Amino acid sequence: MLLFELIFTNDRVFLKLVIGPGPAAIRESLFNAAQKHHDLFKVSAKTLSPKYHQIFQRAFVDGKTLSSEDPEAIEAAIGEHWREFMSEDLPAILDALGDLTALIP
Repeated sequence: MLLFELIFTNDRVFLKLVIGPGPAAIRESLFNAAQKHHDLFKVSAKTLSPKYHQIFQRAFVDGKTLSSEDPEAIEAAIGEHWREFMSEDLPAILDALGDLTALIP
């Protein structure tokens, strides 16, 4: 029901968190919790999308870095952002959604 995706495109690398398909009541609860924590979550719509709804995004690498850096530097940048995500963002997300994640089968 909650899905993290690490997205690689030609012009950037980013991580996003999506509310996916599942029981409507749980999806709505997750969406409402995300709306209450707008400092952490970026909820763009006022209503929950029927199937997939992105609630979080973190940039890892921009297009300038992708086009100008060698592969090792890009890998290092991704690793640095991953460590920051794991130590800062993920604990905040779990804290904000903690009680609700117990409801997910």
